[in-house]
Amino acid sequence: MDLRQNFGGFLETAVSILDEIIAGEDLLVYTKGRKYTDEQYHARKKGIFEQGKIAVLIDEGSASASEILAGAVQDLDRGLVIGRRSFGKGLVQNQIQLSDGSALRLTVAKYFTPSGRNIQKPYKNVDYNAEVYERFKKGEFFSAHQLSDSIQKPDTGETKVYYTKNKRIVKASGGITPDYFIPLDTTNSFQNIQEIRSELDDFITENKDFIQSKIASVQGCVALNESIHKKDLFYNEFVAHLKKRNTLPVIKLINKQKLKELISIAISKRFYSEECYQHSIIYFDNFVNFTQKALQKKLPYVSKK
Repeated sequence: MDLRQNFGGFLETAVSILDEIIAGEDLLVYTKGRKYTDEQYHARKKGIFEQGKIAVLIDEGSASASEILAGAVQDLDRGLVIGRRSFGKGLVQNQIQLSDGSALRLTVAKYFTPSGRNIQKPYKNVDYNAEVYERFKKGEFFSAHQLSDSIQKPDTGETKVYYTKNKRIVKASGGITPDYFIPLDTTNSFQNIQEIRSELDDFITENKDFIQSKIASVQGCVALNESIHKKDLFYNEFVAHLKKRNTLPVIKLINKQKLKELISIAISKRFYSEECYQHSIIYFDNFVNFTQKALQKKLPYVSKK
């Protein structure tokens, strides 16, 4: 379940999804407030995928309902949580309509994972929206060691230890901390990628017949991606195209692996189906590739305690 940059949605939807993958009547999430009726949400019915391997992908943009889902999967040891620490939004808000047509959104409670962890990060004396950038500056996005330090000394001041269903230690850290950490890739900037994409569009347009003749012998999308990845299909031709246009320096803006990924995605989008296009995106995704390996064999968790 890819919840990267998923800002959340309705609580009921997250609970409904969890009910499809969690067996029995386990507690999935609960709310607690000072003057708010506490509520508990449990698994209720027979789900469609209560057996089988599951991984949840999260990052600093995963918030709210996404964190409820990831936190339950982690606390109940139903699957692996992979990526980077989530945003940390666990507030229950009631909207009160006012007579002039405006509305007041009032925070009345907080969400808690099955182990009792508070998802919400601190918002007193803190620039709430800038907190994720502060993590970036501290190096948390790039180092599992720095992430571990953040867990040991969370910004929330939380020191209590929590346990998963199988007695694994997890700690409250303002969001959900992954079982496996994947650093942020900063070797390829958005601007540089856009420049390459522009050149690729021209290359494909000018060489449409040549490309079609080449892919005619390629059996399917998987073979296309493997040929581009392992045999440099179209790579040399694209380099020649850049030389001809005197734009070769643009190739130095990103690494070769990323360039081959962009070639694969651009060609599959132009000449293949939507399904193939999505497969090309996933094929080169380091999150997905790591997840496949993690699901195949046991790897050490971020926290070795």
